[in-house]
Amino acid sequence: MKIDQIFKKLFNPQIAQKAKDLYESNSINSVDILKTGKQNCFYVFAKIDEDLRLLSCNFTIDLERLAIANMNCSCSNNRLCEHIATVLLWMMENDCAPIPFHYVRPIELRRMSNYELFMKKFEEERLEHNRSFARKLIEDSQANFENMVAIETHDKLYTLIPEFKAEDGMLLMGLSISDGQNSYVIKNYQTLIKQVNKQEFNCYGKKMGFVHDLRFFNQPSRKMIEFLEKTPQDNNAQERYNNKRYVLLSGDNLDRFANNFNKTGAIFAFVNEKISLILEKNDTDYLLSLAN
Repeated sequence: MKIDQIFKKLFNPQIAQKAKDLYESNSINSVDILKTGKQNCFYVFAKIDEDLRLLSCNFTIDLERLAIANMNCSCSNNRLCEHIATVLLWMMENDCAPIPFHYVRPIELRRMSNYELFMKKFEEERLEHNRSFARKLIEDSQANFENMVAIETHDKLYTLIPEFKAEDGMLLMGLSISDGQNSYVIKNYQTLIKQVNKQEFNCYGKKMGFVHDLRFFNQPSRKMIEFLEKTPQDNNAQERYNNKRYVLLSGDNLDRFANNFNKTGAIFAFVNEKISLILEKNDTDYLLSLAN
């Protein structure tokens, strides 16, 4: 209890709190207590971990006079510092008999420095990144293998069906996809292009799903995909005409649309197996018509 009285007598609340924080973080590395030859007076030598520093402090404690003297700490503070206070706090909480007394902190209680904590966190994050990368690599390899199997065993061609509508004097084209039995609307033609470029698997409803390899589309549909790949996204048209669903055919787009299918200016886009759309170019405009 005398050490407790010395602690309260010498250290203000701010230093006491710093000492408590150091003590609770197991910063005490070692403590040695020796007799001075005077009754109830002892030499104390200690080492303390603080971040990347191993500090040494020593002092003489007089339990009769409730005082300490000859204080020295390698923290270079010319005062009763928090490191000396930490040693006293440790002595209050631990049995220091018999004298001479020697303590070395068990390795499992060693306090990690800020640098060590940083490196530990860095290593954990690095390992997790590597694990995530490996999982992604395995998943991608599995998906690629499944796609290769699907490509090798595929025997069906899909058709992109253009759907035209006029709005505000502008010609818009949407798309549906068909396997000959089922037909589904393409809600975003830009997503379709990405799926073809990456050969991704995609489902349409419950009855149609396939790897979007260009070889799985019929010839007119391949030309349609080629046209869409070269069609820039028009933000103004997207807001006004739902550009994700429809392509605005005007100006250069209409010229490329015509030339992509037939260099002479006439194209035949299959609406279905029986009906075709004919686009004929005049001197200044185009003529659209249907042919059976």
